[in-house]
Formats: sequence, structure tokens, C-alpha cells
Amino acid sequence: MRVARSDSELNKLILADIKAAISQAEEKALGDMFEATNGFYTGSPKKYKRTFALGTTPRTEKAGGDAGFRAYLDTSYTYGTGSHPGMEKVLGWAEVQAAGIVGGPLRWDDAESKIIADTDAALKEYFV
Repeated sequence: MRVARSDSELNKLILADIKAAISQAEEKALGDMFEATNGFYTGSPKKYKRTFALGTTPRTEKAGGDAGFRAYLDTSYTYGTGSHPGMEKVLGWAEVQAAGIVGGPLRWDDAESKIIADTDAALKEYFV
């Protein structure tokens, strides 16, 4: 068991645990997002050649100093076919399998739920 001999030392110990828990949660979040985006690429559609652009969109970045992160899908990609839709529009279509999107549904709500659960589990590992 670790023992702090001052408020400053206690703060350092708590911050170290927060950083470790958040780092663990961030790593799991990235895995959850890749699982969701890669699940979209099920089957082998013959209608078009796959770009696999959606599978490269998961990102995380530090937020809130050392005590947080932001998980998101990079929407900067623009498709060079059809009406040249942006990634945000394609992500929306993929979630509901609209506009002729061929592939498994992008279960982003499931990924968000997993990210929250994984973050809760990581924090409980250090603080419960």
C-alpha cells in the first residue's frame, strides 16, 4: 500500500493513478472504434471497389490535461466517386445503411457504449 506523507504527495499519487486509468481507457476506446469500423467491412460487395477509408478513421487525443481523452472518427476524407460525399455524410449513411451503402451497419452507438463502459472499468480498477 502506498502512503502519502503530505497533500502534495497525495495529489501526485492520485494523478499517477488517473493517468494510468485514462491511458488504459484510451487504448481500449481505440480498439472499440476499430472494431466498429472494421465490422462495417463484412462480406464482399461486387458493386464497387472498397476504399477501406472508414476503417482508418478512429482517433483519440488527449483532452482535459492529463485526466482525459477525446475519441472520435476523423471525417477529413472525401470520396472521389459518385457525388464526392464527405466522410461525415458517409458515416451517417453507414449507420442506417442508406444511399446504397453496402456493408455491415456501422454500430457507432455500440462503440460509444463500450467506450463508456471501458472507461468506467479502468477507473474502477484504480479507485474502487
